[in-house]
Amino acid sequence: MSSFRLVVTGGGTGGHIMPGIAVVEKVRKRVSNARILWVGVKGRREEDLVPRHDIPLVTMRMRGLERSLKPAAILRNARTACHWISLRPVIQARSVLKEFAPDMILGTGGYVCAPVIMAGKTMGIPRWILEQNSVPGLTVKWLARIVDGVGIAYESTRSMIKSPAPIVLVGNPVSESIITASRRAGCQKYNLDPGLKTLLVVGGSLGSMAMNRMVQEILCLGEEGSAYAGWQILHSTGQNKFDSATRLTRNKPRYYPYPFLYRADLALATADMVISRGGAMTLAEITARGVPAVIVPWPGAVRNHQYTNAQVLADAGAALLIPETQLTGIAVSSILNEYREHPQRLAQMAKNSREMGCSDAADKIADLILAG
Repeated sequence: MSSFRLVVTGGGTGGHIMPGIAVVEKVRKRVSNARILWVGVKGRREEDLVPRHDIPLVTMRMRGLERSLKPAAILRNARTACHWISLRPVIQARSVLKEFAPDMILGTGGYVCAPVIMAGKTMGIPRWILEQNSVPGLTVKWLARIVDGVGIAYESTRSMIKSPAPIVLVGNPVSESIITASRRAGCQKYNLDPGLKTLLVVGGSLGSMAMNRMVQEILCLGEEGSAYAGWQILHSTGQNKFDSATRLTRNKPRYYPYPFLYRADLALATADMVISRGGAMTLAEITARGVPAVIVPWPGAVRNHQYTNAQVLADAGAALLIPETQLTGIAVSSILNEYREHPQRLAQMAKNSREMGCSDAADKIADLILAG
């Protein structure tokens, strides 16, 4: 193929952004002069993450509906509904598409997908959309009726989506560097001791107060890091939570906090165990790398989909599942001590995790969208 023009649309969280970036990497490898444009929302995570991967970004001003019955939220939803009813987001998206003239639109999730894919439908541009989670979101369920194909990560998702187009099991696409990054490079990047086991704590792209609190507890148990003996902790606190999460603990031994781990590939390469939320893309990266995990599903996830995601790994012996209400420093200290004393159990969990991983999802999706 001599040329290819691709619009990727999605955003709001890393889970809707990283799949698109992984697919873009594959498309650029296949088509040397491919033209890519990302359409996102102004003020959201894509404004930070997408340009770091040398992908041109256009943003639109729009809002999604809030899942709340508070008076202020109801008022904002009414304004949002009026904005959508006016079709202004679709008109704006049509303008972007007309100027860029893509051969394909790929939606990766989030409400920004809706106007872009709707506009693409009216213009006859081929459209695919991805669903990363085991339980599909409302945006994907609705847009599945007007796309040319749906990519899913879990076979159980198929029955929950109604679409006249093919529904293809592809897995969740992860960046190639997630699989190939070296532990040595990761330890150098984050100033870690390669001779110690590493506990990586990540609370999602926005951070987690519950996980930050757990880390504070474990750092303050015992004396001089005795509660996590033999381990060092690499901790992503969240951009807006760094000061509150580390005010009393940033000088604790073997503790390395960062507001955000932009090189997730290198951070994961250092990890002997990960404590994370149950977002589908986080779990895809963990299993692609084959890292044992303690998964703490976010209780506010729509239809509890993070718990469903996590249960799949827990049932396979690739992870432990801990509800947020049971996440404490004492509980995690006990887990770390157990796996330090019984390394064969950690090794078995790593093996189970690797067997759950999918390393070729990005290639499969690239095949589908390049075929039109």
